[in-house]
Amino acid sequence: MTAMLADGHRWLGYLTFVLVLGSVVFAFTRARAAVAYEDGFPRIVGLVLALQVVYGLVLYGVGGYWDAAPLLAYVHPVLMVGAVGLGGVATARARDAAGDAASWQAITRFHGLALVAVLAGIGVASAV
Repeated sequence: MTAMLADGHRWLGYLTFVLVLGSVVFAFTRARAAVAYEDGFPRIVGLVLALQVVYGLVLYGVGGYWDAAPLLAYVHPVLMVGAVGLGGVATARARDAAGDAASWQAITRFHGLALVAVLAGIGVASAV
């Protein structure tokens, strides 16, 4: 059962990476065109990020991953929780920004950092 959950977590992680990458590209193109800000897609990306991390934390507890290699037991969860935090900061900064282009730039910036954290988390988990 745990192996099946781990496989689902891995594939959902890849999907999350693609969604965050899509959000960065989407927000970048919207910022350049100065399109009116709407937080639909960035909010969905933040929700998927959060669901992925909750799924991972449940798997962490059920699978006993605290006894795994330190990269998988400690570094991977910290990177992914950091990515969720960056996703939340992106939404908050976009709402507080003055102007539509500035809102999309905030999403681009912070989802870009979240993308780096997700990629590093995937790399760390794959290295073990």
